[in-house]
Amino acid sequence: MANTVKAKSWLPGFSVAYTLTGAPPVIEWCTVGATALKKGDSVIMGTNVMTIGLSNSPLLYGVCLADGAIGALIPIAVADVNTVFVGQADAVTSGVTTPDICDIKGATGAQLVDIGASTEKVINILSVVPGDDTSDDTDHGRVYFQIIRSQFDNRVDAEA
Repeated sequence: MANTVKAKSWLPGFSVAYTLTGAPPVIEWCTVGATALKKGDSVIMGTNVMTIGLSNSPLLYGVCLADGAIGALIPIAVADVNTVFVGQADAVTSGVTTPDICDIKGATGAQLVDIGASTEKVINILSVVPGDDTSDDTDHGRVYFQIIRSQFDNRVDAEA
């Protein structure tokens, strides 16, 4: 069955799927920088404010859990070693092998997992979401992933 009907209920961008420990994800309240952010955007930290994570971002801080105007304080699910996110792929997921290290792509409010791209290597795909049509070439399926190049983890290590 195609993903057409199911895809209408999928959150745009990325969201927390689960944690490896079963505990709640680590959440930090952060200030939005010079560009408004949307729930589901990946973010990077720059001078103590959050900006959108892009395909050429070598590290990611986490994922927005709410929309935020410039200067707003919003919750961010941080990219720690225990948090698993879910997001829609940019291509058919039938050929995805796991683990698969790749990138992200897209703009605010519409980010995707960039299947097969390995320039920045910021995420690791753990699995395809069961029940999604892996051959749908219009509404591509979703994948579970971890952010493996994390500004948050680097910051925690630096503070230790």
